[in-house]
Order: sequence, then C-alpha cells, then structure tokens
Amino acid sequence: MTGSGQAAYEARRALADCVECMEFVDVMTYLDELLVDKYGYPTVHEARRQELAENIRLGLVAGYTPGQMICFAWRAADTAAGWKERNARMGPPEASTATIIRNKIEKAIEVHHSIPEYDTSRWRQPPVALFALRKLNADVQRVFDRSVIEDCPDCDHQGWRETDAETLIRCVHQPASVDEDPADSAKD
Repeated sequence: MTGSGQAAYEARRALADCVECMEFVDVMTYLDELLVDKYGYPTVHEARRQELAENIRLGLVAGYTPGQMICFAWRAADTAAGWKERNARMGPPEASTATIIRNKIEKAIEVHHSIPEYDTSRWRQPPVALFALRKLNADVQRVFDRSVIEDCPDCDHQGWRETDAETLIRCVHQPASVDEDPADSAKD
C-alpha cells in the first residue's frame, strides 16, 4: 500500500473507500438503534433509506467526522421524537428523521457551526474492524502526508529513502526513538 504505481494507489483508495463505507453504515445503524432502543420507535422506513443515506454522505463529504455525524444522528432522532410527542396524530417520527438530519447538516454547513464530537452510547459498540481499519488508513495516509515528509530527517522531499543496497524505498517516517532523559537518570 505504501509503494508506488497504479496498483498501490488503487489499494490505498480501496482502503479509504472501505473505511468511509463502514463509517457511513455505522452512523445509519446508530440512528436506527437510537430510534428503537432510546425512543421506542421503528427504524427508518425502507422507502426513506436512500434519502437518509444521501444525507449522511452529504455530511461526511462536507468534512464532518464520524463523531460529528453521530452528533447529527442523535440530534435528528431527538428532534423527530420530540416533534412526534407534540404532534401525536401526525406521521411516524422515523419518517421525518431523514429530512431532519439533512436540514441540520445543511444549516451547520451554511452558518459554519461548530459541531461537537459525540461518542456512541455505552449500550452500542461500533463494528470491531472499524477501529483497526481507521488506524491502518491513518497510518497509510501519514506516509504520504506532505508535512510529515518535510519533517522527516530520513527521507527526501518525495518521501523516499536510500537503503544500504543503494535502492530507494518508501519511508514510513518512524518517530525517532526517545532516549531516556539524562536529567531523569541523574535523579536516581
């Protein structure tokens, strides 16, 4: 994945797409579980799932983090449930949740609102593979990060370093080993 060429690029892109898809599904699942477990309503109806999917993708594409998208999902479910309690004879709240989340995302984009990062509730665990894939994706992106390359003393301006065999390999920018502070050993 850290190599050069089209195949390595496609592997990095596939990894990033996989992580994005898992983040997307995680937010949708969280919203459904929130409606069912916290508010006692059914999940978002199948007829509105595509709209909900587009709205969540809008937020992720706009640059909101998964934690911020969890915040949007929580706010949308809470708003929909509150609306339903005030207007009991109207339609189900899960039907309006897809529209509410879009309105909240669009408003935040328009006025540049700061959205807090929410963690999912203790009763819900995100997919186990999501954490590992997030870390792997971040590590791979770090290898190609311009600021990391510029700060790395071991590689050239393009992120390559020379080996003992006088060949070039991609530098992974390992942090320098931290030696024990001499002041700490003098205290002993």
